[in-house]
Amino acid sequence: MSTLLRRSWSTVWMIFCLVICSRQQRVEGSGSIKVADFGLAKDIYTSEYYRSEQRGALPVKWMSPESLLVNYFDEKTDVWSYGVTCWEIFSLGRVPYPGVGNNNVIVMIKAGKRLDKPVLCPDKLFTLMQTTWADTPTKRPTFEEIVDTLEQSILS
Repeated sequence: MSTLLRRSWSTVWMIFCLVICSRQQRVEGSGSIKVADFGLAKDIYTSEYYRSEQRGALPVKWMSPESLLVNYFDEKTDVWSYGVTCWEIFSLGRVPYPGVGNNNVIVMIKAGKRLDKPVLCPDKLFTLMQTTWADTPTKRPTFEEIVDTLEQSILS
């Protein structure tokens, strides 16, 4: 890996660490790090999904259509949120859908509107972000596919 690529990746990683607050991180006994909004964190591994029965304060600008409309959460809704977090990183920490209220964000997402490409975002990465925001959850990549795509982009 070239020195320039290592420096670029280090810069992206540093920005990522700054965006993800320490209050959103938990170190497991195994040493793995979990990132979550602990107000919403649930153990979904017994059934692969979680359906919320209550409506509290929700991070609307990071939520997928199925989360917003029917309170459904699974890996594919996490993939959507991951894409929004990537957008935040390459926007240098800007809030998604700047200047737009939560109710209008819901209307925009239902109408198919997505976040615009950040100025500092490479085209390949923005293409990946767009796949994370597919209307149909089954058309979104898995995290394994995201990692493969990122590795290919870094090495090419």
